[in-house]
Amino acid sequence: SQHPTLVFKNIDVNSGMSQGDVRTIYQDRHGFMWFGTWDGLNKYDGFNVKTYKEQHNNPLSIQGQLINNIIGIDEHFLAIGTLKGLNIFDERDETFRYYTIENKIKNVRIVKSEGKELILMMDNFLFSFDITKRKFSKIDTKISRQLEDLFITGKFGFNRSEKVIRNV
Repeated sequence: SQHPTLVFKNIDVNSGMSQGDVRTIYQDRHGFMWFGTWDGLNKYDGFNVKTYKEQHNNPLSIQGQLINNIIGIDEHFLAIGTLKGLNIFDERDETFRYYTIENKIKNVRIVKSEGKELILMMDNFLFSFDITKRKFSKIDTKISRQLEDLFITGKFGFNRSEKVIRNV
């Protein structure tokens, strides 16, 4: 029996990537590959790379060059955690909406997406973000039952003494 030949293609700065050090990878529902780097967000369609970088005079551009992680919310939206805050990308018009808490807490890592709620870690604190209401709520790390329900069902663990989320 014959095995299909696998073909690998190297995608790098010469292919249009914003930077060669990839921090996170996500494949969306349409099959596009998204790469978060130290210097922007990159979308690969199988042929070309499109780069999204912060444009200081454009509030609808991504805010933050350092991409922590990417997660799909539904068929049209991606959530992107950056060093500057939370960005929601709308693929229909290719715009970003930027969210942070009073410009204080910035470094966002998206832990989990559940329906219309994101669970985020920002500066070692847990927050939920209601996508519909566009509102942050701090999760009290002392409420053990809420955390157990959240982390036992997910892919993440919570170290109570350090109050830090870790991959399991």
